[in-house]
Amino acid sequence: MKNARFVSTPKHPLLVLHIRHALAVSCLLAPGTVLAQADPGVEEIVVTAGSYAQSLRTAPASISVISDVDLRERNVTDILQAVRETQGITMDPTGGSSNRSSVSVRGMGRDYSLMLVNGRRLSASDEVIQHSDFRFDWLPMELIDRVEIVRGPMSSLYGSEAFGGVINVITKPADERWFGNFRAQQGGQTGGSGGDEFNASAAAAGPVTENLSVTIGASHFSRTDMPYPDDTRSPALSLREGKRGSNLVVGSNFKLNSQQSLSLDLSSAEEERGSYRLETVTGGGFIYKNNGDISRNHVALGWKGDFQSFSARLGAYESEVTNTTSFYDARVPPSKSPTQGQRSEVFDGGLVFPLGDSHTLSTGFESMKQYHVHQSFLGGEAEAGTFSAYIQDEIVLADPLRLTVGLRSDEHDTFGSELSPRTYLVYLPSDNMTVKLGYGHGFKAPHLKYTTPGYESGRPGYDLIANPDLAPEVVDGYELGVDYRLGAMQINLVAFVNELEDLLVGEDLTLPVRVRGQVVKNGTSRRVNVDEARIKGTELSFSMPLGNQFDISLNHTWLDGENKSTGQALTERPDHAANARLSWTDGRGWSAQLRANYVGEQFQLVGRGAAAVLQTLPDYTYWNISAARELNRTMTLRAGIDNLTDVNLLEESALFTYADRGRYAYLSVEARFN
Repeated sequence: MKNARFVSTPKHPLLVLHIRHALAVSCLLAPGTVLAQADPGVEEIVVTAGSYAQSLRTAPASISVISDVDLRERNVTDILQAVRETQGITMDPTGGSSNRSSVSVRGMGRDYSLMLVNGRRLSASDEVIQHSDFRFDWLPMELIDRVEIVRGPMSSLYGSEAFGGVINVITKPADERWFGNFRAQQGGQTGGSGGDEFNASAAAAGPVTENLSVTIGASHFSRTDMPYPDDTRSPALSLREGKRGSNLVVGSNFKLNSQQSLSLDLSSAEEERGSYRLETVTGGGFIYKNNGDISRNHVALGWKGDFQSFSARLGAYESEVTNTTSFYDARVPPSKSPTQGQRSEVFDGGLVFPLGDSHTLSTGFESMKQYHVHQSFLGGEAEAGTFSAYIQDEIVLADPLRLTVGLRSDEHDTFGSELSPRTYLVYLPSDNMTVKLGYGHGFKAPHLKYTTPGYESGRPGYDLIANPDLAPEVVDGYELGVDYRLGAMQINLVAFVNELEDLLVGEDLTLPVRVRGQVVKNGTSRRVNVDEARIKGTELSFSMPLGNQFDISLNHTWLDGENKSTGQALTERPDHAANARLSWTDGRGWSAQLRANYVGEQFQLVGRGAAAVLQTLPDYTYWNISAARELNRTMTLRAGIDNLTDVNLLEESALFTYADRGRYAYLSVEARFN
């Protein structure tokens, strides 16, 4: 194996051109993905839109559900891969030289969506640790039952972090009988260009006694780093970092009686990232290795009661993520940077109860304390607390018409009180059609590192310092959606507008001092509330059976973002994104898929300050193919090739700040027991 370390080859212009035209025509004929095609005769239940179980059809939000079946069929190995082909989702680069990407919901950016596991918020690292994407690797994939994605502001239920949307990962519950799942996958880029991956994930759950059930999941993953293809140095610089890690999740549920239960959940994960960097110094440069040691721990205790006239819950949990970076330079002894991280302590509860036949009232509270660990804070950490309370009422105005109104109040130690109202109308004109119309207000409190006096974080050329005068960012979101189903065929269209105010942008206070092109003194910058912006767009999806065991699903997202303060287009948001999938099964154990992922043109800001200019990044398309064979009722073999045409973003444009892997072939084995 060449350059196997801790992407692509020449393009095919004519083929790529035909691919783009074919995808564009298909999106016009049937614009729109339903990633998980549910049985049309089975009512699908979701929990994220209202904090309790509701029908997907009548839930007051735009929701996509990704099933465990879809995760297996696409050979998904982390949450980022799980959601990236969903309507309304685009990839957002995190910056830096580690070549990471994150999730953007409706073009709102990577820091504006809340990620939950079973309704509990994770201790997000996106803003705490610069250029991080650590929140996507922490669950064994075989433990996941489904992923619910709510698009649009959800601060009325979840507060600050749900500014743009919510991603809620639901794990498999223990049932009356034991089940077990296992999957292992090995793959690599063709041509021996690094990026070889191994992933193994296992989960099991079942009863121990009449009242006690347990769930356990574990996984291990590794990826070698990808060197720049034409770099002849030894070692070559890393185009994409390598990583290696494992996680363990243990849960238990104890029935106190027929109405009440207690739960205890524990999870722990360790991960190492590694890459080779070029450090430029006066008179030349040298290569060093940069390692990141990441750990995450989560513990949660909960109580639930399901009584005749109401249901209730109480919970307490703590979530922590830390990162320690090590530097290896042949000229000096190894060194480590101080640990960075975040810890969240949460105590929350809620009630759901009907008021007559036409009202379902839900109310709850959340008390949260957040700690940010960084060496520049006095005592090594900063903290802030928030107390929140919400109320929401689902009202049946008439048999086909439902109105949901909600309000949340957040009292923040630093920023005072914030109110987040929401109203949503669901109209069912027929058994086949649903119309949804909604408004939601959201806010996002600036992170501790942006506001705590004394904070300072260095990066090449600039030091980021705190600004205690920052105010929360706010959004007003509006959406109108129509869903039509006829048997197994489904068409969905949503139009939305998000009006944003007081957005945070960087402001240069002093410029770097350079001598002969080398930075000898960093400049300083800080965050300020300046910009207003509008992001509008449409989301379309379509799925249907074609006959002869073929099914098709398509989705398309159009985004138009404008910085209203400058009149410029918002950067790193593709104007169009589309995903298409053609599936086939013969009913006797064979199945296959052909998937296409199209990303349209987007803008990149090149330069800083008055010298910065917008430049256009070109569109591109990935093609992916896979086939599976069920050997028996418990075991399945799957093989596939992602990025079949070996698209290399850096060959498309040197302005891309991230690069996906090149042509990637894999083989996996799955085993399921119940």
